[in-house]
Amino acid sequence: MSEQHSNSGSNFKFYSGLVLIIAGAVVCLNMFLLAVGIPIFAIGAALVFISKKSVLTKVITVLTPVILWFAVFKLMERIIIHAKSEIVVTVPDEFSGQVRIVYGEESGMSPQETDNKMQLEVPANGVLIIKPSIKAGIQDVTYSFKTKNGVPFSFYDMSKIGDQSVKRPAVFYEGTISPETQLDYLYIGFQVLRNESDQVANANAKNTLTDSLVTVSRAY
Repeated sequence: MSEQHSNSGSNFKFYSGLVLIIAGAVVCLNMFLLAVGIPIFAIGAALVFISKKSVLTKVITVLTPVILWFAVFKLMERIIIHAKSEIVVTVPDEFSGQVRIVYGEESGMSPQETDNKMQLEVPANGVLIIKPSIKAGIQDVTYSFKTKNGVPFSFYDMSKIGDQSVKRPAVFYEGTISPETQLDYLYIGFQVLRNESDQVANANAKNTLTDSLVTVSRAY
């Protein structure tokens, strides 16, 4: 009777420990809660090890969630890194003015990728139409601007446009825009200012040209 009671108590410790181990591992998936998750996991592991299960069962019970935690964490890390797109934009060597990247167009070009970075080559007219979609918002995409000769541009948002400490050449991010036309397209706008004398263009300066190029692109 006492042996049965002892086994029952041992099983309770084992399964209670298993529940705490799993709970601790799940909590630890949030890096900000490691201080909570690790003690929960440790208490669970201690309960498992003082149970009367075999050593092999104890080791497997404790190590399996650890291995799975690392696997899930690495998978989440890869997903987050992949979600953060990186785009390299190349402009003509003497280009200055507005750049519009119209995206999500079925008839647009399919850009190449190098080292998981989308390569976009802007033509002399400053309007590029591409097939893939781009996540809206500067926080989701890392842009690198350069000339065909490889000269890099500093990259800023439009709040820096009046900052005299910003050195040229510089690229200013206008935002993701849906122009007020019947064509219903989206583009990401940039202002490329090469020299100190370059002026900021009116936001609608390229509307007519962009509308025309989108219309022509959709006709094919």
